[in-house]
Amino acid sequence: MPYKIGVVGNVYFDNISIVDQKMESLYSIFGRFILVSGHALGMNSVDERAEVWAKKKGLETDIREPETRNRPGFFARNKEIALASNFLLAFINEKMYKCGAWNTIKFLVEKEHDNSFAIIDEKGNVWDEKDYPDWLTKRLVVKDERRF
Repeated sequence: MPYKIGVVGNVYFDNISIVDQKMESLYSIFGRFILVSGHALGMNSVDERAEVWAKKKGLETDIREPETRNRPGFFARNKEIALASNFLLAFINEKMYKCGAWNTIKFLVEKEHDNSFAIIDEKGNVWDEKDYPDWLTKRLVVKDERRF
């Protein structure tokens, strides 16, 4: 079964070109994979950028649309993305601690899913556990130390 990589992020991610760089890094590690993502509000968002990148590479995509285009609908869609993925990339602006991507990570950690995740900020940094907000480090069990 192909490896599935999920992508979530805030709509207003400050450095959208980071998405291409990190997707290339994952491609060099995993080779072919299925991108699991969604669509934001028709903007140049993280998820749409990842989808364009995947299509250029000829990769299969599993794009999840929200049932309703509001906060609860997007969060429910992000949960689906998280559960359908083996590894989740969350693109979050530094110092932004309230957004759908954080809710998705919280969901994974609280439900104790085996899915690994990485948090990437607008500078392209992959966060270490020491960078996580306190609420996350209190709940987190590090399951995968893979860095890219």
